[in-house]
Amino acid sequence: FKTWTLFAGHDMLAVTTSAPDFTDDIALEVGVQAADQTRRRVPSLGQVAIVDAHNSISDDAVSVMSGDPEAAMFADSISEAAARTVDMPQTSIEAGVCQIVPEGVTKKDGLGPGGITALVLKQANNTTAFVSVDGNNAEPGFREEMVSMLRRQGVDSAELLTTDTHVVNAISLSSRGYPPVGKAKKQEVLQAIAEAVGCARSKLGEVSLGLGFGAVRGIRTFGEKGFDTLTGDIVEAAGIAKRTGLRTALICYILSLVTMLLF
Repeated sequence: FKTWTLFAGHDMLAVTTSAPDFTDDIALEVGVQAADQTRRRVPSLGQVAIVDAHNSISDDAVSVMSGDPEAAMFADSISEAAARTVDMPQTSIEAGVCQIVPEGVTKKDGLGPGGITALVLKQANNTTAFVSVDGNNAEPGFREEMVSMLRRQGVDSAELLTTDTHVVNAISLSSRGYPPVGKAKKQEVLQAIAEAVGCARSKLGEVSLGLGFGAVRGIRTFGEKGFDTLTGDIVEAAGIAKRTGLRTALICYILSLVTMLLF
């Protein structure tokens, strides 16, 4: 894993990527463990926020769960990056943001309605671009192509992030049920990224930086356990359909879904 660190006072934001290696989701518990380990290693830190860039996937990619060897690597990468950079001098910073929703690139191509948002940060003579694409992970190698393109345009460093939206799922045929960013209409997406970054650079201005932390309560979600239950029910329903017919399987699936939502 590679980790970017951004400090605001005593708080830290970390952005991680496994690219060019492949990773699907990072379990919430793994992120909490990584934040705790980072605070233990760097006691001067306040709050720690971690963002998984979610930007390189293949059919063989798996999620990182607590207890996996990759979970320890993930936590070590973040805590090591924090320890190496926490004492670097903090200076003034400029920022610029721009969003572009390219025409002709749709959910079927792996791009959601949020389009492409570029955040450009300039510190001294260094310019960094964080590019967020409203998609579900990215085609292998696409991140590296984007980074090379932006460097040719004068950006010193760059990172690709995807929102992990699921509005692009189950629309077009693919091995994973959705096309990762860059699999379809790659050149059009790269061009839109270049435009978004150029637009953000034109808006650079000095800013004050801060991180805020809070919790949202009272909202029911599937969660990781609920999602596993739901997908397991789908597999079971498919098996029932083969044995007894589609109508019976559909009724069983709907009943299991309603039960999970209620309880």
